[in-house]
Parts: sequence; structure tokens; C-alpha cells
Amino acid sequence: MNLCERNDLQREELIERARIDRDALTERVMIIYPEFEGRPPAHWVEDLIVSMCGFRVNDFPLPRGQLGVCDVANRLVLVNSEMHAFVPDNKDLKAIRADTLGHELGHIRWHADELESLFVTRYGRWAQTRDPRLLQREQEANLYAAVFLVPGEMLLRHPRGRQIYGAWKSQQRVRQDLLGEAVKEIAADFGVTIDLMRRSLAERGWVSMAKNKRLSIRLS
Repeated sequence: MNLCERNDLQREELIERARIDRDALTERVMIIYPEFEGRPPAHWVEDLIVSMCGFRVNDFPLPRGQLGVCDVANRLVLVNSEMHAFVPDNKDLKAIRADTLGHELGHIRWHADELESLFVTRYGRWAQTRDPRLLQREQEANLYAAVFLVPGEMLLRHPRGRQIYGAWKSQQRVRQDLLGEAVKEIAADFGVTIDLMRRSLAERGWVSMAKNKRLSIRLS
């Protein structure tokens, strides 16, 4: 599945494509790994990348600030083994790793043909050629990760998820601090970062997210 020939896709269509792809992959994963049944995708996304996409996943010291790389030509996903050196101490490195793998899976599923010709490897370093679609592709991979790692059915089974959904559905105002605590709890249970959970809820239209990352229930 490649998006490089379609730059006119609406966000809603991208979300639906990501959802359909996630559900198809999940069904196949559960056949191979029935022990993952009912567990959030963050717990098995690496197994999926390896066993079903045919990519190796290695931890590797990447440049400071870079969390991961998808090297399609060598069928390799790299996760920065040195992220502890630049990620704040209060951040969950395991959750950041899961977010990163979800993002790189988005590249594998949506951008493989593009990336195969854009990336070059030299002397153990990964670089990218000049590319006008770089920012758009990163946004698409972020969206894919937000949809893939937080399935809606699983979110609605979570008590806090149901509360947020109910508040949005009934157009109920919720104190910002209480909403933040709910999102923090859901993120921990899903094994993802708070930022990714915020993005996932915002993409669903349940919450609004200000530039300062303050959340509120989205009111019509």
C-alpha cells in the first residue's frame, strides 16, 4: 500500500485506511500469536514487523533526537539505543519505543516504494536524499501510529476511554486536569506515550488539543 501517488487524500480517508489496515494485520497476528489476544498493539507491534513484514528490528545509536529509521532497502527498522541521553527523565522510554515502532510500521505499510529509493546507507550511517514529501510522509506515519496503536474498540472497553467518549457524546465540559489524568492513565495501560494518546483522541474528534498541549473535550 503506497500513498506516494495520492497527495489529495483527506485526513478522514487516511484514518479509515489506517484502521482497515490495522484490523487486517491484527486478525493475522492473532492467528500466529493467539497469546496476544486482547493485548494492546504496543505489546506486539515489534513481533508483527519482524514476522509479518519481514523486517529486522535493531537498537542502534542514531543521531541525537532521532528516534528511529525505516531502511526499506535492507528491510531494517532501527530504534535509537541512545534515546535515554536526550529524552527527559520523566518520559517512559518503553512507551516511546512503542510509538516509534508504530511510526516506522506506518512507513513500511504506506511508504515502502518511496523509501526504498530515497534512503542510502554509507559506513553505518543512515541518511535521506532531498525529498519534497518528507514532512507529509512523517505526518502520515504519525497518524498511522495513532490509529494502529489505539484501536477504538479497545479504547471503549477502557473505563477512562468510555468516560471521555461519553463526555464528548453528551457535550459535557470536563476539567482540564481531570481530562489530563484520564489520558495519562489510558496511555499507560495501552503502553504508549501521552502525546500519542492525545493525538489518537484528537484524530477521533473526541478532544481538542491547543498548541500548548492543553486538552479539552471537543464541543460542537
